Amino acid sequence: MKIQILVRSVDWLNSAGTRIRYARLKRQLKALGWHLAIDPIAAINDGLRLNADVYLFSKCQDSGAMMLAEMLREAGALVGFDLFDDYFSNSTSLAFGHRAFQRTMVNRVDFLLCSTKRMAEIASDFDPQVPVHVLNDPHDPISSASVAQSLRIRLEETQASRTIKLVWFGHGNNPIFPVGLNDAVAFGSELSALQQAGWLVQLHVLSNREALDEAIAGPLQTIPAEVTVEEWSEAGEAAALDRALVAFVPVNFQNFSTAKSLNRAVSALARGAQVLSPGYPLYDPLAPFIYKSVQELGDHLTSRELRLNEQSVQELASRLAAIADPKHEAEQLIRFLNRLKGCAARPVEERLMRGIIHGSASPPAIHRLCKSLGWLSLGSPFSRLHQPFHGEIAQFEPGKALELRVSREGFARLGNNWRESAQPLARSADGYSHLVPLPDNAAGRVLAGASSIMWESRAARIVTFPTLMHATCEVYAEIFPQTRFIFSEQEMPLAAPEPFLEGGK
Repeated sequence: MKIQILVRSVDWLNSAGTRIRYARLKRQLKALGWHLAIDPIAAINDGLRLNADVYLFSKCQDSGAMMLAEMLREAGALVGFDLFDDYFSNSTSLAFGHRAFQRTMVNRVDFLLCSTKRMAEIASDFDPQVPVHVLNDPHDPISSASVAQSLRIRLEETQASRTIKLVWFGHGNNPIFPVGLNDAVAFGSELSALQQAGWLVQLHVLSNREALDEAIAGPLQTIPAEVTVEEWSEAGEAAALDRALVAFVPVNFQNFSTAKSLNRAVSALARGAQVLSPGYPLYDPLAPFIYKSVQELGDHLTSRELRLNEQSVQELASRLAAIADPKHEAEQLIRFLNRLKGCAARPVEERLMRGIIHGSASPPAIHRLCKSLGWLSLGSPFSRLHQPFHGEIAQFEPGKALELRVSREGFARLGNNWRESAQPLARSADGYSHLVPLPDNAAGRVLAGASSIMWESRAARIVTFPTLMHATCEVYAEIFPQTRFIFSEQEMPLAAPEPFLEGGK
């Protein structure tokens, strides 16, 4: 049996979620007779074979992933999505696209995967019928002897130099929520208590370059410590955790943060670092090893009795085995998937063609995916991709009305009546071979009366998008028979009225 995990891009192959959540299960799954493959979704363009029994989309929340998921389910595979971040429960946040995708998923996936019970509850709230599995982040094996030795050396160095080395590591920014380095800065003032007690405090920050560029000149300088920064890498994180006495991982009280997994605390403890986590008690399952306050850490340094010490290392190993054992997590995942196998037997009365209609901010990768899988790739009046679509409704000449043009391949897929009414273009313009008249119906008249002022500014798009995109979808559904459509839009807060439409017979 084969599980194929499809991630958003090559960059995500090295993300914490992929490395910790999935790569660590490969060996355990193989022992159980299952093969786990992890590839970027774009690998399909390069010939990746879609021959798995189970597909899991990780961090892929766009129309291309949703359409591909539906196609794979139609072919008899089990299909699921992982939901590890809470972009959904706060209905007033700016996560419009995530919530729209959440609505699209309802009744269209076989299962959801989460890393915490809190996220599982959130997932069940928006689709009570879909099975949800909690996959705890598995930990790497730890050597109690080497961790104990490292703890002794670090404590001796700290006492001798009166210098406390801390490390903050992780993705430092988020386009929607103030998290990451914002948390480090917000709680960083608490480190002043260590300085007042006579300690020299050094904080080493490992994060993504974009977040560091934003924070290094200002916010990080407000932390009462000697701050150094380094662009994150897996090797850099390991080395920093091996050097530091303390991992500083504060957690704020936003829904997004309180549904997170334990992986940062687990990673730090497994490499022998103390964990200081003021704020929300996210790491309570590891409470005996977690410092909630700087004052307590300072007191324990004075008494030379830290929470994680030579005597408690074995207790830590037992605690990690209970909540994050790779073998147990692999067995539980396979047991869950085996119970779902019957879901894959779905009768399909008629296989439809597929098409994606691009909005204002549709990723180029989705257009390439359409080309690779033989789907229609269709432009709308909002499209800014400037790609050779199979069809496009656009203002091809300034000041003129919208026109519908199709390529030769798009022309071949038109319904019979529409092929007859299509007019060859005198010369192939932008890859289009034919001009198709807009339908003489309500949708066609809406588009015929539209002007560029309705989509040139973001404010105008917010007002006109639902009406114009609905009309665009209806026109394409009219001219391309037996075709399943979904729209692609990532500009917030735009959202079309219907995520799926089917063409006529």
